[in-house]
Amino acid sequence: YSPMLAEDEQCAGLPPCLIVLAELDPLVDQGRAYADKLSRSHVFCSLKVIKGTVHGFFNVGLLLKTPFAQAEKHIGDFLSEINRMPTANSKL
Repeated sequence: YSPMLAEDEQCAGLPPCLIVLAELDPLVDQGRAYADKLSRSHVFCSLKVIKGTVHGFFNVGLLLKTPFAQAEKHIGDFLSEINRMPTANSKL
């Protein structure tokens, strides 16, 4: 099953999402389209594009230290942001 095949309404209610893309990845447009789909479905989605990187850069972090470090920072920032978000139970 591909989430891209889901109707926008089916994506509503999904948890917050971070999408980290490599600028030179042949799949970068699909990642952007998925982020757009989530946004249309009112799902909090943070899209980050790591400039000058290729598909799989995260798997070779020791070789591509700067892009890997950028991705790690985006992940940390995203986790901090969603931890500050109110939850459905926060009013209890």
